[in-house]
Amino acid sequence: MAWRRAIGTIVMMLGAASLLGTVAGATVLSVSYVKSGELVAPVTVLAGVLAVAIVAGIAIMIAGRAIYGRWNDAAPIANFTGDITRMVGLSIAIGLGAMLVFLFVTGIKPEDGLAALVLGVGALAGLGLAYIGANLRRSGRRYLD
Repeated sequence: MAWRRAIGTIVMMLGAASLLGTVAGATVLSVSYVKSGELVAPVTVLAGVLAVAIVAGIAIMIAGRAIYGRWNDAAPIANFTGDITRMVGLSIAIGLGAMLVFLFVTGIKPEDGLAALVLGVGALAGLGLAYIGANLRRSGRRYLD
């Protein structure tokens, strides 16, 4: 049983690392786009790749939670999952929000409309993910797991 919990925890951490890596990659691509005005691929391709990576990271975290088991009485793992989800959401919101503020400070030109929209929607999605992560932890009960 201990091996199952260890493997489940490792898989959950891999999912969280995948999400954080995706956020880091999206941040680097966004900064390079704002700096140079060119992307390595069309926006639709990048959005599709990032969406698949985010969904895959969430699915890996859920799979790790399923491997771990003990859905109703393992609050520390639920807290860990909630903390990771909240951390990823806040990282997305802060990173993309800061880039949006930077875009506003430097002045938005008509060709920057799409970038502003994507940054705003991404920051809102990060806040939504942080909200979900905060609600994953609120069970009102404590366990000594």
